[in-house]
Amino acid sequence: MKTYRSTREVAARARQALDAASPTSLGPSALEQVAEILHQSRHYFWVGIFLVLGDKAVRYAAAGPQTSCSAMELGHGNVGTAAASGALKVSADVSRDATYVQCFAEVKSELVAPIRLGTQVFGVLDLESDQLGGFGEEERILAKQVAADVARFLAGRGRYIVRRARRDAGLEVPAPRASTPRPQPQSEKPESGIPRGEKAHA
Repeated sequence: MKTYRSTREVAARARQALDAASPTSLGPSALEQVAEILHQSRHYFWVGIFLVLGDKAVRYAAAGPQTSCSAMELGHGNVGTAAASGALKVSADVSRDATYVQCFAEVKSELVAPIRLGTQVFGVLDLESDQLGGFGEEERILAKQVAADVARFLAGRGRYIVRRARRDAGLEVPAPRASTPRPQPQSEKPESGIPRGEKAHA
């Protein structure tokens, strides 16, 4: 059941989930927790977190109804465009947005915020609403804050998530383990240089 929470509280809860994450954590990943916190704490119909993998933005975590929309080519749709440009976009009425790609018939407005640190775009935070004009200034502030926190996490303690996602997508091949050199067999030739089976003469 949803419980509406303030922007500050939602951002703090999302940050706590990121701070508590580790490669050995049990249960949902940190990004899945962030998506669920946003979905349960605001009026959003659907929340998705996409990671840039090669030439696509691939859905890594989501909260809300299930969808078959799992990836967008960079530059395609609002998610792919934000991933390529690194710019936030708010679509107050998706029916009038030529860039919007429909995944849910119920969605009427959308906000996409790049997960960016400096010039590096790690992915996109995608918020969708079943209300027209569902994203005002407060929602923009929240999306920017959460996206910035996720970017810092992925650039630091959460690097393992990016590596795992790239490996799963076949973009990063694990380095082969260094093989232990096999011991060389001792020479068959006696150290004295005397052929085997002969005795040395005084």
